Amino acid sequence: MREKIKAAATELITRRGYHAVTFREIAEAVQTTRANMHYHFGSKDQLIEEVMEDYAAETVAFYRATFTAGDLTLHQKMMKIKDFLEARYRRFNPDGLTSDPWSLAARLRSDWEALSPKMKATLRNFTTENETCTRIGVALAVSSGELRADTPQEEVSLLLGTNIVYAQNVTRDTRSFEGVTRLWEATLSVIAAAYGLTDSRV
Repeated sequence: MREKIKAAATELITRRGYHAVTFREIAEAVQTTRANMHYHFGSKDQLIEEVMEDYAAETVAFYRATFTAGDLTLHQKMMKIKDFLEARYRRFNPDGLTSDPWSLAARLRSDWEALSPKMKATLRNFTTENETCTRIGVALAVSSGELRADTPQEEVSLLLGTNIVYAQNVTRDTRSFEGVTRLWEATLSVIAAAYGLTDSRV
C-alpha cells in the first residue's frame, strides 16, 4: 500500500504541483481512506518528502552509473540520459507533441516557497549530486583522451548539467522533446569543436 500511495502521489504532484493536490485526492486515487494515509505517512509533507527522496535516489543512481560507464563516450552518455528523461516525458506526454509537466523535481522547484525544509534540502542535494555526476563524466572524457587535457572541465560540466536540469523547461517552451534533443546535440557539437571531442558519435 505504501508503494501504491507513493506512485499515485508522484503522478498527481508531477501533473498538478504541490498546492493543487490534497491528501484526500491521493487516497481516492489508490482507493483507500485518509486515515490509512495518515497511518502510513502522517501528513502530506511526510509523504512528499519520501516520494522526493525516492525520485532523487533513482535518478542520481542512473546518472552516476551512466557517467561512470567506461565503455561509452561522453556523447553516448548524454544520449542515454536523454533517453531516460524522454521516457519520463512520454509518460505524461504520450503523443510527444504536448508540454505537460513530467519532472517531479522541476515541478516541486516551481512550488519552492511552500515546500518543507526537508524537501528543499533534498532538492538541493539532488542538484549537487547531479553536478557531481556530470563532473565525473567530463573528467573521465579528459582522462581517456576523448577531450583535450586543457578542457575547462567546470565550464563544460556546467553546460551539460544545465541541459539536464532544464530539460523540462525546454519541452514546455517547444511543446516536444525534440527541442531537448536539438539543444543537447548542439551543445555536444560545440564542445567537440572547441575541445577536441573525438569520434563522439561512435
